[in-house]
Amino acid sequence: MLMKLVIIHTFSFFLLFVSMASALTVAVFPVEDISEGLNGVDLELTELLNVDLEKKGLDIIASQEVISFMARNRIRRLGVLDTLNIFRVRDELGADLVLYGSVYSKKISEFPVLGLNLSLVRTDDARIIWSNSGGLSRDDVQHFLGIGEPNSKSELMVLLRENVLNTWPKELEFVEKQQIAFDIENVKLDPKYIRPGDEVRCFVKVRPFWSSQEAPHVYFKVRGRVFLAQESKGQGLFEASWTGSDRDGAYPVTLILNWPSGVKKIAFLGTYFIDSTPPQVSMNLKGTRLQGTVAFRDQVLIIPHMLEREPLSKWKISVVDDSGEELMTDKGEGNLPQRFVWKGQRASGRQASEGVYQIVLKAWDRAQNMGIASQHVLFAKNPPNMVLETENSGNDMTVNLMNSGNIPIAFWRMEMRSDSGDLIKVADGADLPAKVEVANFQQQETGKVRCTIVIKDVLGNQVKKEINDLQLFALKNEKGKPLTDELNNKLWIEEF
Repeated sequence: MLMKLVIIHTFSFFLLFVSMASALTVAVFPVEDISEGLNGVDLELTELLNVDLEKKGLDIIASQEVISFMARNRIRRLGVLDTLNIFRVRDELGADLVLYGSVYSKKISEFPVLGLNLSLVRTDDARIIWSNSGGLSRDDVQHFLGIGEPNSKSELMVLLRENVLNTWPKELEFVEKQQIAFDIENVKLDPKYIRPGDEVRCFVKVRPFWSSQEAPHVYFKVRGRVFLAQESKGQGLFEASWTGSDRDGAYPVTLILNWPSGVKKIAFLGTYFIDSTPPQVSMNLKGTRLQGTVAFRDQVLIIPHMLEREPLSKWKISVVDDSGEELMTDKGEGNLPQRFVWKGQRASGRQASEGVYQIVLKAWDRAQNMGIASQHVLFAKNPPNMVLETENSGNDMTVNLMNSGNIPIAFWRMEMRSDSGDLIKVADGADLPAKVEVANFQQQETGKVRCTIVIKDVLGNQVKKEINDLQLFALKNEKGKPLTDELNNKLWIEEF
């Protein structure tokens, strides 16, 4: 019992405090029409409740703002709100209170029987601070001689609303006199997305219906913080700036008009967002992976990804060498393209040198937080570097074929033919080094032996070499003497 008394006392203090301070802002959610099924809604009754509460001095969140909030947060059920959505109403719409409910209509004979249930929730702690329900039929309001009895469902609903709202707390009625009218022509929050500590500017154009002697003080309110707005250039244009909070989230901005008479009017202007988290970007490189690095010869395909989907303001992609110089760069606004392609060229169009480069992708969100992803890539355009050695053992010869390059071999083939074109030896494989044995090579009486060798690496780079006279090559190679350029040209024919 003591606990119950403490709760009532706290509630009374809250009502007393707000009644002394100013009118509260309430968001009226569309009333559920149970008689119409799961998707039933009574928008006409919702608007009538807006009018009823405005007459009690509460500031009303526009119906279109409430419906937009429901769409953003995917609220599909009417007549009830969970705690999370109530807190979101506070944060996104700046409402102090939420009113929701349901209506029921059943036709009996000529006139319907109506039922109405309403609940009022405080957004600070998601507690119900008032609720009431009632029912009404035409038989309940019979008058002598039928004078003044309701003749339609709409007239019956007026009486039912009066009955249900009759228990509305007096502490939540703020003004009884006519509210002063005004019209908001234009609102601008700049920027709408910021990082913690960045500056926010708010501009609002108000068309007043009051004289200069009765002009109100104008404020902008953001989550309990109030900023005095200055009139700029006259004509009802007000502006103010402030530093954003250090906490991420949505920050609704409301306009407060405070007249000298004590009348106060509040209107929802919009919401800005504080975001300190950089966008999570990554990228996949399509190519041959060698020892953890993607390698290519013609082009590399770069596929960007967002680990968490969010709109971007701009992006930049660069190819950087080991000294930090940018060889190629591209940039744009908005979200990332589906893919990028680098063909191993510099910005001038010239081909880059072989080597390892870094692909750097940067992306900025709407609050200008920057996310970055990078990967190394190996550009290898040169053909395999072939090394050929021979060993003689009696009449037999062994040909040693090797690759001194860094790119693994995918395929090689060797053919030996006589001057007349007859096939003497053929060998192939997928690995180097390799040994090719040629039996009775010294007993060949076919004249010169021509040798053709083709090597292709895993990237597609290929080299083809021909030895015009394998016997002469073997003789020089056996003596261990380097071949002169003239003799080398006579022995080799090379084709890439």
